[in-house]
Amino acid sequence: TKPDMIAVYMGTNDIAYYTDRPVGDRYDVDTASERSYLYTGINNYSTPSTAIEAYYIMLCRMLDTYGDAEIYCMTPSICMNAMSSGRKNALLSFNDGVAYLVDYFAGQGKKVYLVDLNNDAGLVDYDTVRYYYYCNNVHPDKAGMDWISACLISEIMEHSTKGKGNAVTYPVTYNLTDVFVK
Repeated sequence: TKPDMIAVYMGTNDIAYYTDRPVGDRYDVDTASERSYLYTGINNYSTPSTAIEAYYIMLCRMLDTYGDAEIYCMTPSICMNAMSSGRKNALLSFNDGVAYLVDYFAGQGKKVYLVDLNNDAGLVDYDTVRYYYYCNNVHPDKAGMDWISACLISEIMEHSTKGKGNAVTYPVTYNLTDVFVK
């Protein structure tokens, strides 16, 4: 079965934990020669050296495999580990790279949309995010999941052609005590 929509929420671990691996930036994928070196087909791609290059390859493969799907790319939000490990610049660079890739593919007529969980969501204050939306400073708690879901649903309602006018949202109950140890 081919999906109608795909939500991508990745990069936090690349930013916060894998400090020995470069996150990269938009300049890793901003020329045609760099892009053609990285990806020429679904089974013909180079090994990425940065997280942004890997993100580019992933989006290319998704678009080739699920060309009719709408893809919603969520930027990692501010988290304690990214900030306390001195990785704020890596977070900003990664999010800028994701925004660049969304713009690039949208410019190609692809249905790729940005869900900016930092600036557009209005949560750029580190302490607000840390204390009110995360249960362990990295993983969202119920309020964080509601916030992420609301941001995603808002973008879907704005951009989606799938079921517009018939869309209904339902509340979700999370049982995070089974998932995270506080």
